[in-house]
Amino acid sequence: PPYRPAATWSAYTEMAGLGAASVTFHVEVRARRDGHPPRMKVTSAEFTYVAPDEQRRPQPVRQRA
Repeated sequence: PPYRPAATWSAYTEMAGLGAASVTFHVEVRARRDGHPPRMKVTSAEFTYVAPDEQRRPQPVRQRA
């Protein structure tokens, strides 16, 4: 059954991968109807981000120290 806008929505993310020029995140969305447990998984996805340079070419991912 569909979830109403009044449901409590939660999004959880984790880094799923790190490439030379990209970062991939896994995102999972859960919802709880009318404030009652349990939270049910509604959807999930993988998002890959690539940072382009001025010429729109992928640039290396900078590592934090």
